Amino acid sequence: EANSALAQQREFLDDVLKGANLGTWRWNVQTGEAIFNERWAAMLGYSLAELAPISIDTWQSLTHPDDVKETRALLEQHFSGELEFYENQFRMRHKLGHWVMVLARGRVVSFTPEGAPLWLSGTHSDITELHNSRILLLESELRLQTMISNFPGAVYRCENDVRWTMLYLSAAVLDLTGYPAEKFMGDVGLSMTDITHADDVPVIYEKTQDALRRKESFHVIYRLQHADNRWRWVEEVGCGVYDERGELKYIDGFI
Repeated sequence: EANSALAQQREFLDDVLKGANLGTWRWNVQTGEAIFNERWAAMLGYSLAELAPISIDTWQSLTHPDDVKETRALLEQHFSGELEFYENQFRMRHKLGHWVMVLARGRVVSFTPEGAPLWLSGTHSDITELHNSRILLLESELRLQTMISNFPGAVYRCENDVRWTMLYLSAAVLDLTGYPAEKFMGDVGLSMTDITHADDVPVIYEKTQDALRRKESFHVIYRLQHADNRWRWVEEVGCGVYDERGELKYIDGFI
């Protein structure tokens, strides 16, 4: 019965690893002996037989030299008890020559009689696609921020409330109003309504709400009081952003 239960547990673990598409590894920290599964080798385009004989030096030879130092530093933090688990991302060379971004997770599972780490076990997963997607997203955000910084006015995203509570406001608002963007953020800071001419507030509200109800863009011209107390005429164009049910989420615009 005990052997049967153990076999079922092993089968379950194998199924989980296959389903998660994870490479597994087991490393003897003291001797350098290493044990990997076939998925670990397949992530890099190899079979285990092609990489034999396998040791921790096999991993190091395939890992980007710039990433080895950080990996070892994190391992030392885990060995010393500073980190409960070891986790790191690094590049490994594929058989075809390109780099695979790998997420490694592991933990010491046994110690020597003297208390030194003995066996470390863990998993490797291929996160190349996710890593590349993040890079593309960051590059896209950088391009957008560059475009926004070159606009001759302030770009904003706000709530549709009486204060036009700002969710985002570009740095160009400083030239426009004399106040930094941080001054307008949140529900306790300065609002655009606070520095808008009192005679213009109801006109702006009527035009924007009418456009939002019709799901159209709005265009208003009004007076803002600069930090130097002088009034400036400004032009604003904006539109509502709606969810899949057609309900207003927020307002995007340009002043």
